[in-house]
Amino acid sequence: SDTCQSDECAAGSYTDEDGLTACKSCPAGTFADSSVATECTPCGAGMSAEEASSGCILCSRGWFANTSHSATCSLCADGYVSTERGSTVCTRCELGTQSVYGQTSCEECEVGYYGRWKLDHSATYCAEGVAGGYFTTAGQTYAVNRDDYWTSQQFETLGDETFLAFAWERCHGIPGSCLTNYKCITGATGVHCTTCLPGYTSNPFFGQSCFKCPSDG
Repeated sequence: SDTCQSDECAAGSYTDEDGLTACKSCPAGTFADSSVATECTPCGAGMSAEEASSGCILCSRGWFANTSHSATCSLCADGYVSTERGSTVCTRCELGTQSVYGQTSCEECEVGYYGRWKLDHSATYCAEGVAGGYFTTAGQTYAVNRDDYWTSQQFETLGDETFLAFAWERCHGIPGSCLTNYKCITGATGVHCTTCLPGYTSNPFFGQSCFKCPSDG
């Protein structure tokens, strides 16, 4: 506390009793900008103030304060950013991008990586591309399958949000039936291209894919 002179207090402090000989410091998260303050004013959301402050400071980019009376601003978590000073919330990065603590913008996944959701779907991150897919451009959220691989798609729901997850599986069953870009060899269909269309047959014992049935005669 500060000693009062002429019933005045230094900025960042106040007196709430007549005849008080010592001024009180404003608590963190509040401020007083007047020498005759009788109370401290709380900082609003998006701002912070240390103890005995004469004013509030806007949170820097990459930081936020979602309540009033904040002593400090908080860093945005991985996968979230704040692009403006004085942010009250952080914005979640879109799939195909990521960020680390305190970043001010989301960055595209590099070539060779693709966007995935964390297990709890709280944020995105960039995962290294796996065998079975083409990861040739930045910011990918999925990949076209390679020959002999199948792209598996699965919808996952968390709360009121639904997410699409991908996996690239080596085809099993009829050899050589899975082609790039989600296609099956002529005459084959179904998951992993394991089913021959009408008029086609296969002989897995000899490692043969679907081929036209021989005509009679």
